[in-house]
Amino acid sequence: MVITTTAVGFLILSLGVAFCGWRFLIAFRNTQLGLKISTAGLLVSLIFVGLSIQNGLIGLGTLFFAGNSSTLYLTLVITNFLLIPIAMLGIYATKYIFYPEEKYTTSIILIGVTGLICLLITIFTFPQPFLTSNNGVDWNLSRAAALSTFFLLFMALGAPLYIFLRLFSITENKELKIVSLIILLLHAGGIINSFLRLVLFSNAFYDARTRILDVGVGVIGAIFILYFAIGPFLKNTNS
Repeated sequence: MVITTTAVGFLILSLGVAFCGWRFLIAFRNTQLGLKISTAGLLVSLIFVGLSIQNGLIGLGTLFFAGNSSTLYLTLVITNFLLIPIAMLGIYATKYIFYPEEKYTTSIILIGVTGLICLLITIFTFPQPFLTSNNGVDWNLSRAAALSTFFLLFMALGAPLYIFLRLFSITENKELKIVSLIILLLHAGGIINSFLRLVLFSNAFYDARTRILDVGVGVIGAIFILYFAIGPFLKNTNS
């Protein structure tokens, strides 16, 4: 078993997002502000849970199967597929929270169909991931597959980014404003990091483009852990 930088980065991110989802679930489960607020919190928490599972599978796949190109390809396909229901859930949550009177069926179907097209592009271009000399996993995506993967990630991260951008702009609660700002910045960072790897530097030397992705997801995950796990623990210890 090779400890790859890709596995380390994505497992850290998975853990950080899981802590974020767990804290939101606890916070909204205990709220007395009504069913709609509680349901909205559950929906947001489920998005984080989905993203945690998706990133965790990438981390485990690149940890245990770093030298197996076929299994890495299967990991890529499965985790890209998971982005589709996450994106659909994000659209539903956005409509439920901010636009409850509008119909959302068409938007969800459109996201689902678009996601499946992107997934099929990745499947039929048949990328062959490999272990780099710096112990990272390069997904070896064609230009079309890289763009499709970025679009899947953009759809999955775009909805929570919008949700917390709206919350940041409308809430008067200082604590919620700070939390919303941190989460929207981290999601924006995830989109930017994916854009750098999958679009801007898709043809760069594989060690460099892999390191960009691995370091980026690791840093984002570490910030999630610091704020949503270590921060509250230290606060409770000192109180």
